[in-house]
Amino acid sequence: MSEGIAGLSPAELEEMIDSGGFDLENGRLRKVGGSDVTEMVTDVDTVILWDRRTGVPSTVRTYEGNNTVVKMLGKVDPATGERIFTTRKPDIEPAVGRFVCYFHHDHPDYERYMAQGFRPCPRAGIPNETEVLKHVRNRHASAWETIERERERDKESAQREQQSDVANAILAAVQAMAGQQVTPPSAPVHAPAASEPEPDGYSCDLCTFASASAAGLKTHVTRVHSED
Repeated sequence: MSEGIAGLSPAELEEMIDSGGFDLENGRLRKVGGSDVTEMVTDVDTVILWDRRTGVPSTVRTYEGNNTVVKMLGKVDPATGERIFTTRKPDIEPAVGRFVCYFHHDHPDYERYMAQGFRPCPRAGIPNETEVLKHVRNRHASAWETIERERERDKESAQREQQSDVANAILAAVQAMAGQQVTPPSAPVHAPAASEPEPDGYSCDLCTFASASAAGLKTHVTRVHSED
């Protein structure tokens, strides 16, 4: 069962928390011996709560039925066990970062984003790029989805272009190799075999006859020694 606290300001609620009138849990407030406090009624539209650790302020709406203030005042730092948010400005100045929201007028892509119909954002002084991404995802969820889809399309397009370049390079190399005329190695040139020298004359083995040619010796043998 929820229990409203009519006419109680966030500062008064915080004083009651500090006085020990509530059991403090992380994000929940429970009256000592009672039920959870889930809503409160104030005569203001917004409340500023400060992070006690960093000094960073947060503006919270306080319309009826919105229990954000109660939840934030009930949040506890697990490292220290102390409440994170307070209605009283702490004696610590938030660190001023040099990063801005994607939709801030100082962002380099501001004009491109505005041309896409996104709304400007005054958020600046963000400490690092990670916090910028968190801010854009949380505060500009729809715009963030659009930007992410564009990044994915650009990434896929770049990959296709790279694959096309590689394929074209391979094709050009194959075509270059196919167009080359390979000259086979020349066969070794061998010198002709030296012919045996002609003899000076031919002698008959059966007599003392000699002839200057083989034909003459053959004729002699046929005529003279055919009956031997």
